[in-house]
Order: sequence, then C-alpha cells, then structure tokens
Amino acid sequence: MIRRKIAEKKLAKEEDKREVTLVALSGPSSSGKSTLARLLRDILPHVIIIHQDDFYLEDSQIPVIDGVQDWDCPEAFDFKLLSKVLSHVKQTGELPKNFKSKEDQNSLGPAALDENAVDAFKRRMHPYMPEFENKLIVILDGIMVYHDAQFTELFDIKILVRSSYENLKSRREARSGYVTLEGFWKDPEGYFHNIVWPGYLKTHKQLFENENPNGEPSKDATREGIRIVPTTDFDVAETLDWVFDVILDYYDLE
Repeated sequence: MIRRKIAEKKLAKEEDKREVTLVALSGPSSSGKSTLARLLRDILPHVIIIHQDDFYLEDSQIPVIDGVQDWDCPEAFDFKLLSKVLSHVKQTGELPKNFKSKEDQNSLGPAALDENAVDAFKRRMHPYMPEFENKLIVILDGIMVYHDAQFTELFDIKILVRSSYENLKSRREARSGYVTLEGFWKDPEGYFHNIVWPGYLKTHKQLFENENPNGEPSKDATREGIRIVPTTDFDVAETLDWVFDVILDYYDLE
C-alpha cells in the first residue's frame, strides 16, 4: 500500500512537469538578445532566462590579445558549468538552487517597446496561451552558442539575431560597462572594431553564405537548424514578431 502511494505521488509529480524547451537566443554583442529574452518572459507564461554572461571565467582567466582582455571569444566562458546548468534545467524544470545571476545588474538602457506595443504582442499570442501552459521555455541569452556543433545540439530552438555593424558599434560604445566576477569592465577605445566584431566574424562566418554576416544563411546553418533573422534592418518589434513565428512553428501552432 505504502509503495503504491509513493509510486502514485511520483507519477502525479511527473505528470505535473512542464515540457521543457531549450531556446538558444544568440547573436553579436549589443544585437538586442537580452531585450528580446525579457520581452518573451513578459509575454509568455513560463519562461526562464539563463544569461551566458553569468558563465564568464574569473577576470584573471580571460584571454588576452595584444595586451587587451578578450571577453568576446569562446575561451572566456565556462562551458562545462553552463552545460551542467542547462542539463539540470532540462531535467528538472528549475535552476540549480545555488545558482545566482549577476547579469541583471547590467543596464539595458531605455525600454525597447512601450506598454502599448507589449500589450499588442500579448493579444497576438493570447489564442495560443492554453498551449503554453504546459510548456517551460528556457532561453539561453549569449554571444557564443554556435561556434561548436556539439554545444549547439543541446538546444531545441536555435535563433541568431543580428544588426548592422554601425548599429552594433553604436550600442556597444554607449554602454557604461559590465559587472564581472571580480569587478567592472569598461571597453577601451576601439574595442568593438578591434576585438568584438572580428571575434564575431571568426566564430560565426560559417553560418552565412560567402561568410557575409549580412547575407543569407549557409548550408551549415540550415543543416544545424539555426534560424537567422532575415535582415539586419529589423527593429525590436519586427524581430520579436519573427521570433514568435519561429517558436510557434516549432510547436506546430501556426
């Protein structure tokens, strides 16, 4: 009798678990990834955001190029720990108890969409809300996701957002800096042009035809199931609308 009750409770708990979907929301620095992730969390019922920036190595372990730390390369991150956290969330539907994020201490600047625009997206998604009640969407917001095929395979939905060089440079240089594990980082002059942009091209060129970051997705990107925002000209609302289409398509809801 006791064993049967324990088994019934275990079964009920398993039935209560939501379907966990891992979403990679990647793109170059300052492309709007964190903004999009938080908007998705505001609009959909069950969303957890994991910021890749929380998995930087200690400041002293960040690679150095020509005397300058390179925070925008794969070697700057603890992928072993990140993979462990992703696996835990996929299995349990919860973040590890001892996991704490520092990313919310970094400013995103003014609100990307006003309340009316957000409400309009909520109305758009309202017919689908019953379908999302039993789903937990876990978003990894980060700059380095698609450089390694084995890591990329961890995700159910793979999205790459993008913007023009000029917009990315302007946004990055407008930021005051970043909270790190051991202090605070502020980009030195020329950092985006000399470090950030070349690093992005090096690790993502295989995703574009003719290695052109403004061009069409490559065969490699298509084969790996990476969905790339169609143009660098999309604003936040257009990008969010496109991202919703990708999510709905994944669940066969469109």
